[in-house]
This record gives sequence, C-alpha cells and structure tokens, in this order.
Amino acid sequence: MSKSFFIILSSLFVLLSSGFVYWSSTLFSNKVDSFIQTIDMSFYSHRGAVSLVNEPATDFMYNKISAVEKIYLKGNRLNALVGFNDLLLEDPGNMELMLRIAIIYTQEKQFDAALEKLKLVYDFKDSVYSPDAAWFISLIYFKMGKDKQAVSLLKEIVDNRGNFFLNAQVLLDYR
Repeated sequence: MSKSFFIILSSLFVLLSSGFVYWSSTLFSNKVDSFIQTIDMSFYSHRGAVSLVNEPATDFMYNKISAVEKIYLKGNRLNALVGFNDLLLEDPGNMELMLRIAIIYTQEKQFDAALEKLKLVYDFKDSVYSPDAAWFISLIYFKMGKDKQAVSLLKEIVDNRGNFFLNAQVLLDYR
C-alpha cells in the first residue's frame, strides 16, 4: 500500500468516527426534543379534570377548553396559550389548564414558565395529571442539563407505571 492511500484511509476513518461520535452525542437530545414536539394535547381532553377551586370541572368549562384546544391543533400555540390562560383566570386551580399551558411553554422553549405550572400540578398528588407533570418536568430538566433530577423523575414514572412509563423507560435505556 502506498503512503497516500494510508493517509486517505486514515482521514476517512477519522471523519467517519467523528461523524459517529457527533451523531451518538446528539441522539439523546434529539429524542428528548422529539418527545417535546410530538406532545398530543388531545390526550388530556376530559380525563377527569380536578380543580382546586371548582370541583368537578363543568361541561361548560370542558367546552371552553375544547374550543381553545382546536386553536392549538391548528398550530396557533400562542393564541391557544392566551386562551388557556384566560380560562385559568376563571378556574385558577384547574390542573388540566395548568398542564396545557405548561405544554405550550415547553414547546416554545419557555422552560421556567413551564416549570412553574408543572410543579404546581406535580405537587397536587390527587390530580390525575401529577404523573404526567413529572414526565414533562423530566424533559425540561434534560434540556436544562439537570440530568440527575430528570433521571430521578423518570425512575418514579417507570416505578409508578404512569402514562409515559414506556417513554420514560426509553430515555432511561438511552442513559
């Protein structure tokens, strides 16, 4: 073999290796981003909403939430955020509304605002949304570089078999 062939082969190996290292280093982050961007908010429609103020939520409130959800599904996240915030003023303890608002903040990369709402939902353990809030908090923690806290929440989700336990297991397996 000639010296130039060896140099070309070595260069190709370094190039492929660095490409693989970059790909593998971004794989986990891309998976987290994928989970954030593919959130299906309709999953939360009428799942036994619990409100700290108006219990149980009325059909009238469900209809209002559904109307705003249609705005969200058309891709108008910010208009939906305004709508959900207006509804939250009418029912300040509505966990479903807080979760929906937090989802939009998460998708818009407004992580501090999302965490504010998510922590309220997560801490209210009587809410059916508390385990889901743990999932979204873990995604945000990964985005913020708080991997230890995120992994702790993922383990909790898997142990309690929450709605996102399969997704949580996927992320734990990546770690």
